[in-house]
Amino acid sequence: MKLFLKYLPIGLSLLGLSACMGDGLPKCGSDEAEELITEIINERRYQLGNFVELRSVEEVGHNKSAELRTCSAELITTKSSESIYYSIKWVNQNKEEFWLEIN
Repeated sequence: MKLFLKYLPIGLSLLGLSACMGDGLPKCGSDEAEELITEIINERRYQLGNFVELRSVEEVGHNKSAELRTCSAELITTKSSESIYYSIKWVNQNKEEFWLEIN
């Protein structure tokens, strides 16, 4: 996986842009999604602590026409454990580029 942009702060949201290998929008528990979440959290480790793991990853919704997947998980860091929601959306499907936003 080649990482183009690790994160962009927008309000309280974090965004990542990545190229993924495979056929279709990455699943909530995919390696690509977890790698981006790890990068995003570790870039903000002074606030959030280091990424440890994601537990109980679930797909909350998938809108095929909007090409948007909504997910929930329990985020474990060295400082805390909390429930998070995140979205995965195509930026350019032909180039296999997608956004991952932690809400």
